[in-house]
Amino acid sequence: MKILLISFLSLFLASCMHLGMIGTHGENQSRDHQTTAENELEKQVTKGDVMATAIFPPLQVGKEAVFSLKLVNASTNRLLSGARVSFHVAYLHSAEKSEMQGMHMMHEQMDSTHAHAAQEHDINLDLEVTENRTPGVYTISFTPSQPGEHRLMFHISEIGGHKLEQEIIVETQRVVAAAQSQHSMNMMHGSSGASDYLIVGAAIMGALMLVVWITGGRML
Repeated sequence: MKILLISFLSLFLASCMHLGMIGTHGENQSRDHQTTAENELEKQVTKGDVMATAIFPPLQVGKEAVFSLKLVNASTNRLLSGARVSFHVAYLHSAEKSEMQGMHMMHEQMDSTHAHAAQEHDINLDLEVTENRTPGVYTISFTPSQPGEHRLMFHISEIGGHKLEQEIIVETQRVVAAAQSQHSMNMMHGSSGASDYLIVGAAIMGALMLVVWITGGRML
């Protein structure tokens, strides 16, 4: 009987350890996914008396991001209101697989170079930026529709009704992360349950071993 109990405890411990490893693996997967997202980025450009500071947040497909620009006088640090600001987004659009197959059927006689150009093309968006309630602060929201590298730019062409001789441009390149899959979310939720199961299992096993040790196996 004692041998059966030991065998049962060994099997139970092995099952608990296996579930614990699955939970840990899920946690590692979620951490790996999180590290793919970039951190908030700050860029600053100074031209003459104008200092422009832009905040570029991390980007994810389907998630709205808010970009901000602050304009101040570089000498007096006074906020500059009434500026004309635009926001430019540029990225390479890759056609979906179904779109590519449809285009191939419609243009199967076309030259392959022309077909490739139709499937992938540059997207350029110009958006007007509005001044925030805080004078001198300008914000714009943008929701990426696909992952990949995006070029982002603030253009300042006018301040306080006076057109600048040369536009001030604050730009950067950001990589848009893919949307988090449902599988990854399930793994994150399942990892905590597996860890709890491991703790309970270890406690039960310890209690049984303590009873066997105290009674010298007489209970069996």
